[in-house]
Amino acid sequence: MAIFIVSQPTQTVLPVYDDIIFVLRQTGINLSSTSIAQFAMYLEFNFTTEDGATTIKRTLKAKANAEERFIFNASNVLSDFVSTDKFAYDGGLDGLYAAEVDESTVSLLFPKSIHRIDKFSRNKNAFTKVTIKAYKEYLNTSTQVYTSNNNTTTIGDYFIFNGTSQISRNSLSTSLGAKDYITNYELKAGSDNQFLTSFAPTTKRYVRWDYARQKGDYATFAFINGGFPAVVGDTFDYEAGFGSIEYKFYSSDDTLLQTSTHSNSNTNGGEVTLSGGGTPITTPSGTFEENNAGFLYVAVGPQNIRNSGISIPATTNYYTVKAINGGSTADSSTTYTFYLQDDDCKGFETIRLVWLNRLGGWEYYNITKKSTRSVSIERATLKQNYGSWDSSFYNHDTFEGGTKNHSIQAIENIECNTDFITEDEASVLEQLFTSPEVYMQIGVGATDVTYKPVVVTEKDYIKQTTANDMLKQYILNVEISHETRVQGI
Repeated sequence: MAIFIVSQPTQTVLPVYDDIIFVLRQTGINLSSTSIAQFAMYLEFNFTTEDGATTIKRTLKAKANAEERFIFNASNVLSDFVSTDKFAYDGGLDGLYAAEVDESTVSLLFPKSIHRIDKFSRNKNAFTKVTIKAYKEYLNTSTQVYTSNNNTTTIGDYFIFNGTSQISRNSLSTSLGAKDYITNYELKAGSDNQFLTSFAPTTKRYVRWDYARQKGDYATFAFINGGFPAVVGDTFDYEAGFGSIEYKFYSSDDTLLQTSTHSNSNTNGGEVTLSGGGTPITTPSGTFEENNAGFLYVAVGPQNIRNSGISIPATTNYYTVKAINGGSTADSSTTYTFYLQDDDCKGFETIRLVWLNRLGGWEYYNITKKSTRSVSIERATLKQNYGSWDSSFYNHDTFEGGTKNHSIQAIENIECNTDFITEDEASVLEQLFTSPEVYMQIGVGATDVTYKPVVVTEKDYIKQTTANDMLKQYILNVEISHETRVQGI
């Protein structure tokens, strides 16, 4: 009796929020036999912890369908083992490969925001490796022997990350949406592919930078990093990664002012994925399977760049970001452009929102037009007596008794107005409306910057297009997640 794999995901690097389907069947036994009862198949998931010494096991059970097939959606279990990274990588239990924030190494005792990394950071929660196996159990009614066969059949190794894939045609357990990750987001030399950001590379990104005060915005890009089999059982041909991040600074007349780089290396908080001569690693011996190294963040905001030791030229109008490899090896990504801006010329407050996108990375967006702040107040009242009833003499003051606020709940709301935006920006803002993790950057510059959780309270998102709407603009309301604290009585 053997377990036969009818179908399984062919890609090994998968967004966890997708239909990750496995179909199995049992050979050498008739499941409809009257002597076989309670037949079940199990998927066993083996996760290795960060110290590499402990294995966590989970199982998923299925009964046979009418065609004697056992069908599993592994996403239900796998999604419990990845989550959003809010802090920079601190080096883990051994303290190695820790990221830097504001030129200081991150430690376990003093966690720091992932958005403020100087160069690179590994992930703590967004990516993991899982080895999937299968085994069966059944009751032989003729002998009344219950058999649980823990001699597992190995299905394969998979690498999952905190991304989503929209519902699309699924053929032989292969989601066509998931295939887009390899097609569009594998930072392979010569691919001209994209980081894990939903904005198109051609979109103009605006970030604040005040050269006189050396203060500006933070931002990061996320990317899958390392050598993996693109197909289960194949060679290690998923060549994700690059040698260095390159920043080029330009004046308003497009004159190149400066070129600076940081290597994707252990010392910079990343992980080298290139062999000698700049050739991407494609062999098992050249890969790494540490969970924290398979998904990286790289600094792309002007404040991150300045904190890393790179001076931004005084006449910079915009700068570009690209993943390069050096030597004769082609670059690994397309080019992204960031334009420097002040706060809106009319003096409006800039609201900078940060949200988790559906690719598992972070998006950043400045809303520069009029914003209105208000406080929603809910009161619980009570009526107090007055007078000194337990004293030798009776007296009362005018401030005693009467109706009082027993408790007050005060929640701050901000109504934000975008500028006129492009169709691509309008499309990506839909993810802001629906993201489970949204924050507002408080402050600008190297110190005193925090990220306050907010909730977008809009119930509807109306997609605006050039054909239908010409000028596109959005009004959205955000609610500060933490209440304004007031005293009680």
